[in-house]
Amino acid sequence: MKKELIFIGPLDMGNTPMTGDTMKNQLFFDRFKEVFDVVFTVDTMNWKKTPWIIARMCFLLISHRNSKVIISANTSSAYTLIRILRLFPFTPKEVFYWVVGGSFHKQIENGRYSVNTYKWLKGIFVQSQIMVDSLRKQGLENALYVPNSKYISHYGNAEKKKDGKTHFVFLSRIEKYKGCTDILTSVDELVYKGYGDVFDVTFYGRESEDSDYAFRFLEMVNERPNTQYKGVLNLRDVNNYDELSGYDVMLFPTYWQGEGFPGIVIDAYISSLPIIASDWNFNKDVIKDGETGWIIPVRDVVALTNKMEYVIKHPEEVARLSHNCRNAADLYDSSVVLSDENLKKMGILDIA
Repeated sequence: MKKELIFIGPLDMGNTPMTGDTMKNQLFFDRFKEVFDVVFTVDTMNWKKTPWIIARMCFLLISHRNSKVIISANTSSAYTLIRILRLFPFTPKEVFYWVVGGSFHKQIENGRYSVNTYKWLKGIFVQSQIMVDSLRKQGLENALYVPNSKYISHYGNAEKKKDGKTHFVFLSRIEKYKGCTDILTSVDELVYKGYGDVFDVTFYGRESEDSDYAFRFLEMVNERPNTQYKGVLNLRDVNNYDELSGYDVMLFPTYWQGEGFPGIVIDAYISSLPIIASDWNFNKDVIKDGETGWIIPVRDVVALTNKMEYVIKHPEEVARLSHNCRNAADLYDSSVVLSDENLKKMGILDIA
């Protein structure tokens, strides 16, 4: 009998992934093609505007009742899909939910989503042991910890710029709650302190959907000689890790509510970049303070400024942590995280 999988979630196949969930799902799709004979996809990008997607899903479930099913979508969309599958009489027995982001357990705790909706699932995969412990306390014994991962085929190896400057980089969505405005405020403070000639900050990322903020951000960046915005850095093209590794330190002072285990942490490690990050959600679990980066209080511009100043003044510390980051990357290689052995432990692959 053929090993078949029905994979449900936003894939945006054929396009450069612009969000964390599409990046992750495209990686999953590539990996699952290696271990299943057939992988059927239900691409839920903008699914509310294209109801035929539900019809395709139902057709696949009826036609391939021995398939395994994985849902990997944001919490709201996944909740709707899981409720449909729970009631649909032809749903296969083994359905898994790969949670996107880091707030799912909080939404279960506060009663926004019903525990019973998820109890029947074969497995719920989350990116933090904290989430596992919380979900199991709520009665979801099917919760399992699976860290975020990336397929690593190339490590960034660009030579650092020898211009006497510290080059900071930001790589995430361009939003206030991702810390972009805080970074720009710290830039002003560092210039005021006299460091204007010895550092710069480059921003990469998808522009905010808030057009007013996107416009103001570009204005603020263009007003400052130490900052620039260079659009989206497509890391599906692995050669762009060389571009990323040409910087010295990544900035990630996020306070986005849905932040889980950000894939950009792995991107930084692949590129040997230490990270200055806020103590938000699970950052402290995956960024070791003083070893692979520095953890600062949330929404604390003074702390961010002081740590950027420290980095400028201590390049030897940056070099030490860069070495640690390169080693840490191997822990999150999908060939390790999604190995055949681990997929069997998760129940996705059958044990021979």
